[in-house]
Amino acid sequence: MSLKHYVQMAYKDVGLTQETELCAIQSLNRTLQSGGENLLLVYAGSFNPPHQGHINAVLSGLRPEVAAVGIVMLPSEDWYLRNKVANSYPDFFLSQKRRADLLGAIPSIPKARVWVWTTTWYPFKLFTEALLRLTKADGFNLAIARLVGPDNLNTKDPLKIMPYEFPAVVITNRARHFADHFLPDSKPVIWDGFGEWTISKRGGQDGSYILSF
Repeated sequence: MSLKHYVQMAYKDVGLTQETELCAIQSLNRTLQSGGENLLLVYAGSFNPPHQGHINAVLSGLRPEVAAVGIVMLPSEDWYLRNKVANSYPDFFLSQKRRADLLGAIPSIPKARVWVWTTTWYPFKLFTEALLRLTKADGFNLAIARLVGPDNLNTKDPLKIMPYEFPAVVITNRARHFADHFLPDSKPVIWDGFGEWTISKRGGQDGSYILSF
């Protein structure tokens, strides 16, 4: 069954039936696999404005070794962004709708696997819960994880990232490099509550790491 089918059902389950919302998912064409895990990534951020680092992060989440069935991009609420830029660049502000429109218009982001959340944050958690419930009822194993770059990385509590917490996180260094997140040998620093990093067998040529609990 297609990912689009279940996303449409979950949208309707939480009352998102406007043309703007449904139009954003029209190009999705990925098929869920019944024999294993189907990974959906959530890439949230201000995107004020969208830039090449954001595009690079999304494309890294689509690499074969990550094996994500799709990515949903989640622009921050206007109130959250205004608070974020209040003490830095308060006059540089794009509305959530404008940021969503810009993300949706970027040609290098494949619409067959990526869509943009075009409404407020509130129904998003309800949407993910409905999506997990609907796919599970039909025998599909759907897993949802956050895709984050170093600028959103909280090493003290890596799973707690605005606006919602999910049980897994995929880290990409394609958005922006923060030197203090890495050791001299390019290995990531150890996070509180976790063990040593080890090279993932699914890692790419750039050397992907996984954490042990």
